[in-house]
Amino acid sequence: MSTRDHNGDQQPHNRTDDSSDPDSTGHQDPSADAKGRGPTKHDRALALLTEHLQLRLSEYGWPYARDQDRLFRFTQAGRSELCAEARHLWRNAYQDPPPPDRTLRQVVADLQRAARDADVDDAAATGWLRERGVEPSPEEATGQNRGLAALQELPGCPVDDGYVIPDPYTIAVDAIWRWRIDGPPERVAWGPVLVTRVYADPDGEELVELAWWHRHHWRTATTARAVAKSGRMLVRELGGRGLPFTEADAKSAERWLAAVETANTDTIQEVTIARALGWQADGTFVTANGQPYQIHGIEPQILPALAAHREHGSLTGWQNAVQSAQRYPLAAMGVYAGFAAPLLQILGVSSFTLNWGGNSTRGKTTAAQGGLSVWADPDENGPAITSWSATKTAHQARLALAGNGIPLLFDDTQTAGKPENVSDMLYQVTQNQGKGRMGEWRTYRWRTILLSTGERSALSFATHQGISARVLDLAGAPFGHSDQSGADAETFRNGVTANYGMAGPAFIDKLRDHLARHGPDKLTARHAELTDLHRQDATSIARRRAPLVAVIRLASELAHHFGVVPFPTFPDATWRQLFVADDPRDNRAQLALEVIKEYIASHTDRLYESGRFTAPPGGWIGVRTEHDGDKNAIALMPQKVREALDRAGYELDAVLPGWREDKALHEHPPGSKQRPIYQIARRIGGSKPRCFVFRGELFSDDD
Repeated sequence: MSTRDHNGDQQPHNRTDDSSDPDSTGHQDPSADAKGRGPTKHDRALALLTEHLQLRLSEYGWPYARDQDRLFRFTQAGRSELCAEARHLWRNAYQDPPPPDRTLRQVVADLQRAARDADVDDAAATGWLRERGVEPSPEEATGQNRGLAALQELPGCPVDDGYVIPDPYTIAVDAIWRWRIDGPPERVAWGPVLVTRVYADPDGEELVELAWWHRHHWRTATTARAVAKSGRMLVRELGGRGLPFTEADAKSAERWLAAVETANTDTIQEVTIARALGWQADGTFVTANGQPYQIHGIEPQILPALAAHREHGSLTGWQNAVQSAQRYPLAAMGVYAGFAAPLLQILGVSSFTLNWGGNSTRGKTTAAQGGLSVWADPDENGPAITSWSATKTAHQARLALAGNGIPLLFDDTQTAGKPENVSDMLYQVTQNQGKGRMGEWRTYRWRTILLSTGERSALSFATHQGISARVLDLAGAPFGHSDQSGADAETFRNGVTANYGMAGPAFIDKLRDHLARHGPDKLTARHAELTDLHRQDATSIARRRAPLVAVIRLASELAHHFGVVPFPTFPDATWRQLFVADDPRDNRAQLALEVIKEYIASHTDRLYESGRFTAPPGGWIGVRTEHDGDKNAIALMPQKVREALDRAGYELDAVLPGWREDKALHEHPPGSKQRPIYQIARRIGGSKPRCFVFRGELFSDDD
């Protein structure tokens, strides 16, 4: 007799939230059937068992499965026998290998849940059991189950009959007791506390869901595995929410939770979760909360931003909205960057920033919204957009949510409290992680593309060495200055704010299919080809940025090839004009040198001259000198140079290598034992400090 025959159309519950195994249904796209992907191994194994076995519920209250002659109880031994039976049936029915043990355990758990829904055995079925020596135990005959039945009578009880209270414990509405042979029972808790669910991320980090009865209600909370293993930490975290443990019970609480979870390993549901959006360790790509994994462990203030990552409108509506970007390369770069973020891990490229800067008010934020709309709601006043005025912690938390492959948008650098705040964060983005944190999750980590806007170049904030090579700066009005520009920008903005979150998942589906067929080699080869192309005839800094430009350009090609972006990529000349052309803002060393020249010109009275014995207010800054035939050289004390650069927003250590490369400084001859080689001692007043000696030719055009 089949499950349908016995249960009156009752079928096993679909396991929609177990994603711990790549063969399970939890790893399927919700629309897998619509896309023709077919049933998973989990579903096929479950179908085999339900076809060959009858699912029943004994009159003693426990579920079981049987065929014509054999009985399978859902005990530890019985579950192993069912797993073996599933493998046997599989090998007779299919050519591919059976599912892994983890999947089979979940199949058996689903089978058990289905059996609990069966009608209670009639006299004939009970007689069949007795013929095989199955008699009710004293505990079953009296209806005792260590107190669990009393809890199940409470409204909303989170566990069913398959849950086990392990020996030597009993449980009640007001206590958990541990019974001892050599003395009176020990009170473990002042109410029932149960482990009801385990969450695991693809990296192996786990959370535990606890349920307890408090003030006539069941309450639940999720806590880190490490906290659940420490009674005192658990009381500190959840005691304020009514958890019926006390610090005095800490050790007993730890033992109880370990015992009850172990006794219910096959009953407690294990759910795969994520800690951030984007690529996961198991190869899954999380596009939004629950797609396909739920996200746990993020900061509460970031929850609205997470909720903004969702689908709205239609892909066609989005494509119609971005169509106008075909005429505006600066705006199209935002759209392309939205698709480039998932390629970073595949290509081995680190995080970087794409910034729209300039005093134009036409379209910078709108262009960036185009990139954000690939994945999320880009409403300018919505939670997906973060202001540059937010705190460093908020910025890092938002980067961590973006995770590995989702872009994000920080709007308006001018709102940052201090210029160095922008510089620090631009540098932090390139590091792919924030500072270490205490708490349930590890250090903030990400691999993303930061979309940024402001009234000036992001490079003007860069004081850390290396930032310039990790920032792509776009100057000018993204939608141009024609009579049609305003209308096009408005159409673009209205379209992407009404249709969003659709293009990214569509791109990922195509990208994963491409990787399954070809692996990453084709993509890495094309990226290398584009990188070499963008290094041709480029400045030193543009050559270092070439891999970043190549990622965006590759994304533009793929997005059109996949049918997601409705227009082809731009010709090579356009890309070179945007990213390869010589930009004076790139040469930070030269700009910093201009600061020093202005500093000297405005402080000539503070250059020491022989015969002047009284130092001017503020002290000497240096001296006109001669070195190696250069009669117009100027020596400046390092501390004065550093102070002048700091006031202008430059970092000495960041520009010094450029000065040396440009031979702006005199140095000791090769082989000299003087260190540092680029500082030469000069007499200033009554001392002889080591100085930066700038070549006189730098000042030949100055008054």
